Amino acid sequence: MALDQITKALVDEFLSESGMPSAGVASDFEKFVAYVVTSPHIDAAIDYENVMTGSGGDTGLDAIAMVVNGELVTDPDEIDALASSGATLDVTYISCKLRRPLLSRHQRSGKSSTASKTSSPTRRP
Repeated sequence: MALDQITKALVDEFLSESGMPSAGVASDFEKFVAYVVTSPHIDAAIDYENVMTGSGGDTGLDAIAMVVNGELVTDPDEIDALASSGATLDVTYISCKLRRPLLSRHQRSGKSSTASKTSSPTRRP
């Protein structure tokens, strides 16, 4: 899996700021996406051990999180405690499934180029 320059820079910045070592491009990208999707819903750092569900590059679900009242919940007892308190529960379920990006004609053929051209498909009547 190869990332474009902008995405690679964002993933590298994410790893640096979070203090995580690289675990390979696919795994790093999956953690980055989990962060981007989950972090707006919680007030604390993400516990990746309890959010990530697979290993990088596999075909399964990559991350899943349950956020209750702004807190990442990783233990069923936490939900029981919140429910028994009588408080209203604001629950958000988050799941991430990354798909392999579409490859350009040059990437599919194995040719490398220093510049790429993006074009929109042409509609024909």
